[in-house]
Amino acid sequence: LMNSAAELGEYIRTLKRENIRLHIDSHHMNMHDRSALALIRKYKDVLGYVHLSESNRYPIGYGTIDFYDYIAGLSNIAYNGFATVEVIGYPSQDKAAAGCLSALKELEQRYESRIIP
Repeated sequence: LMNSAAELGEYIRTLKRENIRLHIDSHHMNMHDRSALALIRKYKDVLGYVHLSESNRYPIGYGTIDFYDYIAGLSNIAYNGFATVEVIGYPSQDKAAAGCLSALKELEQRYESRIIP
């Protein structure tokens, strides 16, 4: 049983298989991993999937997760795979989706205007 993305990243490395990749999930990483930025950098060689979800499953920005670290980490490693967002349709499905997209674009703009060492 593995509880953290770091534990799974280490395990995947031992397998040495190109068809088995690390799937990070911000909702669960918020509980079990210390730094999204550091984890993304450390496991870039096995990272294959990204799932973004707020701590309370509401739209991004309505919970406690700092998604800046995710955007910075993914940008730092030039991640070009898919990223999905899981969100409760609050206050409606359309507004939740639009709010998440807007928040992610804002985070991306913040990252582009700042340098992360």
